[in-house]
This record gives sequence, C-alpha cells and structure tokens, in this order.
Amino acid sequence: MPVNTEIQILASAARTATAIGADVENDDFKGVLCILDITVVPGVDTVQLVIEGKDPVSNKYFTLSQDAAQVGIGTRTVLVYPGASDGGGFISAENGVPLPETWRARVVHVGVGSFTYSLGAIHLI
Repeated sequence: MPVNTEIQILASAARTATAIGADVENDDFKGVLCILDITVVPGVDTVQLVIEGKDPVSNKYFTLSQDAAQVGIGTRTVLVYPGASDGGGFISAENGVPLPETWRARVVHVGVGSFTYSLGAIHLI
C-alpha cells in the first residue's frame, strides 16, 4: 500500500537569487504539499513559492500553483491536490488539480538581498 513520501527539495541555506529545485517524478501520487520555511529576510525584498508541472511534449514548465510574494519570516505552504480547498485558511495557496507526472518547485527572488530558507515537499496519495 502506498504511503505519503517526504522530499527535501532545497536544504536550508542563504540565497540571493531564484532557486529552482530539480525535476521530481511523480510515481502515482495524486498531489503534493510544498513547505517553504523562511528563517532570515533581508528587508524589503520578496520571495515567492511556485509549483510547476512539465509538459511532456515541449518540456516547458507551466504554473500549477503559487503563493503570494513574501517579505517576512515564517512557513508558507502550497498544495496541489485534486479537489483541494482549504476552508480553514491553513494552506497559503492551493490548486485542486491532479499532480502531473513531472513537476518542480522554485523560489522566485525579487531583489538581491540574502534570504535563508529551506524547501520540502510531501507527495500525497
């Protein structure tokens, strides 16, 4: 019986530019929950968590879900899962679609300040 699987996408480190995780192959999981833990911020610059699917024909990426730009420390979560709807307001952003075969997450930087963060994910059955 399949179980949820945890993935380290980006270890905690200081970064000054957009960080892109490697492609992740989806082995029969319906969705993913990505967790961005921001521990140091430079001031007014922002970061934004984006989850992307990969088109198997063109190999281009498309946005599945994205959080709003963040300027402060804290934990942000983005969910892609069929029928997802966070009525309690605990998920930062969600999209109720199935996860494609290949996906990736990236953290987009606006500005050159040094943010420290980690990015993890949980493949969901």
